[in-house]
Amino acid sequence: TYGTDTARLWPVDAMIATSGAVRIDGSRQGTLAAYIDGRVELMFADYTGVAVRQGDHLAVVYSPQLYTAQVEYLESANTLAKMSSGALAVARSLHEKLVANSRQKLIELGMTEDQLKTLEKSGKAESRLTIYAAIGGTVIQKLAEEGKFISAGEPIYRIANLSTVWLMLELYPEEASKIRFGQHVEAQFQSIPGEKLTGRVAFI
Repeated sequence: TYGTDTARLWPVDAMIATSGAVRIDGSRQGTLAAYIDGRVELMFADYTGVAVRQGDHLAVVYSPQLYTAQVEYLESANTLAKMSSGALAVARSLHEKLVANSRQKLIELGMTEDQLKTLEKSGKAESRLTIYAAIGGTVIQKLAEEGKFISAGEPIYRIANLSTVWLMLELYPEEASKIRFGQHVEAQFQSIPGEKLTGRVAFI
């Protein structure tokens, strides 16, 4: 006896047991570096694995170079403020450019707008600069130590946002033939039994 039934679309699951590794998404990590030559006096994230938020203070660097640049800026700004309204327009314009260039130099040395506003309000140069986290995430590398002298551009921390990571799998050809770009995947790990992570295939 033969019968009929309605054809239906139905999800088909396949389980593959394989070896692999979790990798950090390179587009979601950044390096916190010094913009100045100086000595690291304080490091607030003591070890790798520390979670930080964007804007958290992570290090304090002592730098005579920074102090000198701040003094130059304050002196040029004070001179401009004292110039009389009858001063030559050319002289005033040149001095305004000098002040703007001095301020830009401080930005290039790593000072934030808030730090510049504090400097302008206090009128007092500081030889120590607090460095803040440019991104939130997890400290995956601590690349300096307190008391260490560092050069401009030298990394202090490496931070990664681990909310999304890569799962790199090794598949046999017969297993790889079942995988398609964009396919939904659920992954289970021996290291975290009972928990599933979800994602989609982005590259084969």
